[in-house]
Amino acid sequence: MSRKIIFSVLFLLLSFSAGFSKSYFVKSADVNINVLDNSLVGISEEVTFSFSGCYSVIYRDVPVPAESFVTGFEGFSDESFTPVVNDASDFYTYEFHFSQQQCDKDVTVLMIYNMSKVVDLYDDTSSFQFQFWGADWTNVNILSASINFPFNVSDYWVHNEVSGNSYSIDRNTFYYSAGNVPANHWVEVQVLFPRLSDSVFSDVHSGSYADEVKSQELYYQFLQVYNIILIVLFLTVPFILFYFMYNKYGKELIIDYSKTYERNPPDNMPPALVEAIINVTRDGMPDLKGFTATIFDLTRRKYLKITGDEKKVIIKILEKKWEADLKDFEVEVLDFLDKHAVNGGIDWDSLKHKLNRYDNAKDFWSRFNDFKKLVAKKFEKKDYFIDKGNNVFLIASVISLIVMVLLLLLSDLGNFALITPLLFFLPFFVFVKLLSKSGAAAYFILAFVGFQFLTFTAILTAFQLNPLSAFLVSVLIFLVLNTISPAILGKWTREGRLFELKWNNFKKFLNDYSLLNEYPPQSIIIWEQFLVYAVALGVADNVIKVMKLKVPDFNRTSNFGVLYYHPAFYS
Repeated sequence: MSRKIIFSVLFLLLSFSAGFSKSYFVKSADVNINVLDNSLVGISEEVTFSFSGCYSVIYRDVPVPAESFVTGFEGFSDESFTPVVNDASDFYTYEFHFSQQQCDKDVTVLMIYNMSKVVDLYDDTSSFQFQFWGADWTNVNILSASINFPFNVSDYWVHNEVSGNSYSIDRNTFYYSAGNVPANHWVEVQVLFPRLSDSVFSDVHSGSYADEVKSQELYYQFLQVYNIILIVLFLTVPFILFYFMYNKYGKELIIDYSKTYERNPPDNMPPALVEAIINVTRDGMPDLKGFTATIFDLTRRKYLKITGDEKKVIIKILEKKWEADLKDFEVEVLDFLDKHAVNGGIDWDSLKHKLNRYDNAKDFWSRFNDFKKLVAKKFEKKDYFIDKGNNVFLIASVISLIVMVLLLLLSDLGNFALITPLLFFLPFFVFVKLLSKSGAAAYFILAFVGFQFLTFTAILTAFQLNPLSAFLVSVLIFLVLNTISPAILGKWTREGRLFELKWNNFKKFLNDYSLLNEYPPQSIIIWEQFLVYAVALGVADNVIKVMKLKVPDFNRTSNFGVLYYHPAFYS
C-alpha cells in the first residue's frame, strides 16, 4: 500500500512588516526504518530546516491508512518546545511549538514513532511498499534513507527516482541517497522478503503476490522507457516533420537567372501590385508603402500634383475622369483624396491631423482595406506562389498533436487531469492559422495562447521533465513553425521566382548608394519612376539622397520636388 509523508512548516510572527519576505528549505533529511519480525515498523526521521526569517511552529502530518495506527510518537530538538498532538482518524499530527521564534538559523528535529498494518503478508511473500519521502515536502538538499528487514530481501524496486540518486541492498538492508530533491517529488520503495510468521501488526491477504507484483513492476519499467521515448518523440517530431515538408514542398525551383542587380524596373507593373506580389508569402496584399507609392505614381502620371515649401505640402487633383484610364484601386485612392480635398487641394498636415480623429481614422482604414483587396484581385496567387506545403503542414501538425494526446493518455493515468485543459486550448492552434490573414489579431491570439502554454510548461518542467511537459513544448514548437511556415514551406512558381528575383535585385540596386550613384537614370522622368518603386519597396531614402546629388534642381523640375523640403513626406 502506498504511504504519503506530508511535512509542512507553519510560521507565526510576533512583529514584522507586511513587506518582509521569508522562506525555508530542508537542508538534510535522514530516514531510518526498521521492519520487525512481528511486522511492526519503527520509523526515525531526523530533519534539518534552514530558516530565512522567523518561524515558531513545525508540524508533522503522518497519513494513517484505514486499519493502521501510529503509536509511541516522540519528538526531540535542541530548541525548547511544547509538543501538541492531534490523533485524527486519517492523520496523526505532531507539532513543535518553540518557546522562542527561530530566526535565520538551522533547526533540527528528530521524530520517532511506530506504525502498524503497513506490512502486507501473502501466502508466498511479505511486501513493504512505502513512500519514505512524500509528495508534499519542500525541496531538500540531502536525502538519505535506510530500511532494515528481518530477512534478506528477495526483490526491490524504487519508484519515481530522483536524477542522480543511488540505492542498493546489502542482504537485509536497503540504502538510498539523493541530492537536490525537488519540491513535491515523492520517492517510494517496494520490497519483497520472506513471509513473516508473526502477523500481529501486519495486514494479511490470501493468495500469492510475488509473481503479480513482478509483472506490475515490469510494466512500470516499460512505462518508464515508453515515457522517455515519448519525450524524445514529442520534442523532435515537429522539426522532423517541418524538415520533411520543406524538402518536399518548400525548396525553390532552380531557374535560368544569374544577375546580381537589375538597373531598371523589370516591368511597368503598378507599384502597389509589385509590393502585393512580393508579399504573397505573407498575405498577398500591399501595406501603407503601396498606398503611398500609388499616390506618387498618380502624381508621376499627372493625375495629381504635389507642391510645397518649407512649411507645408499640398496635393492637388488634376483630373477627375478617372475610370477609363485607371485601375479600380487607383480610383479608390483618388476618391479618398477627393473626399478630403478643399478647393481641389489637400493640405497634407491638415489631413494627418484629421485622421487622428476616430471617425476619420475609421474611414481611412476601411478605405485602405478596400484598396488592399482591390489590389489583391489583380493577380492570381497560384500563378506566383504555391502554398501547398504550408497547408499540408498545418493538417499534419493537428494530426500529430491528436496522436500525441492519445499517446500521452496511455503513458500515465495521472496526467488525465492535466490533459483536460489542453483539449480546451488545442482548437486555438487551428484558429491562429485561420486568422493568419488578419494580421495583428492572429499574432495577439498566438502570443496569448503561447504564453498560457509556456507558463504551464514552465511549472511542469520546474519539477521534472515528463511526457506532458514535452508535449506542451511540442505544441509551442508547432505554433511557432506554423507561424513561419508560409514563407518557408511555400515556394514560388517558375514565373513567381523570376518575378521575385528580378524585383529584389532592382531593390538591391536602388538601395546601393555606390551603384545608384555610378549608374544614375539619364532623365528626371526615369528618376521619378525609380522613386515610385523605391517607395513601394521601402528604399526611398537612398534614392532621394542620390537624386539630390545628381539632380540638384529637382525641387523645381521634378513632380516630387516637395521631397527636397520634406524628405519624410512619403513615410
